[in-house]
Amino acid sequence: MENIERSCGDKEVLKKASCSFEKGKIYGLLRRNGTGKTTLFNCISGDLQYEGGSIRRFGNL
Repeated sequence: MENIERSCGDKEVLKKASCSFEKGKIYGLLRRNGTGKTTLFNCISGDLQYEGGSIRRFGNL
């Protein structure tokens, strides 16, 4: 994923979030409550629209 942006109302939840994941590895995301972890994973899974950036899943956009 590259430069993912997502807002909820006037609050920026994700601001230019970028990361790459390697196949076969396990990743975790640790942050305080309300920092956008669930929103990020919902964007990655396709359950939630994001306003900017791109996500490539299994080599596809």
